Amino acid sequence: MAIAVAIGTMGFIVLTVVYVSPHYTDRVQGKWVRFALITVVLIAFAISRYWKIRKSLGFWGIFLAFLAIHMFGVGYLWAIYNGLPTLVVGFVSGAELVCMALVIYWVLGVGPDARSHSAKSPWIPRF
Repeated sequence: MAIAVAIGTMGFIVLTVVYVSPHYTDRVQGKWVRFALITVVLIAFAISRYWKIRKSLGFWGIFLAFLAIHMFGVGYLWAIYNGLPTLVVGFVSGAELVCMALVIYWVLGVGPDARSHSAKSPWIPRF
């Protein structure tokens, strides 16, 4: 189910990028593209750390609440200050991840998966 949602979302994004007319693309500011990329990295990192409990509704409730706080809180500051330095957003996003991990631990009793995963292929070097 999660893979189908991810594939559908990616397909929607690709179709939007391909078929949106150039008339509208000049209105998109570079600062918002950077905000979107930072948000995607934040989402990918958080979901990868909690992949084992992805079927828990409690996890998704907490995760989506923190994502809404990120979108409206950091997004609001992003709009006011005409984009924030990437380092500042990195620190704020890190603090968000720590707070989210604490809330998930307090509510669900599960911590993030911090183990490094080794590659199954002998062709990929292990460090």
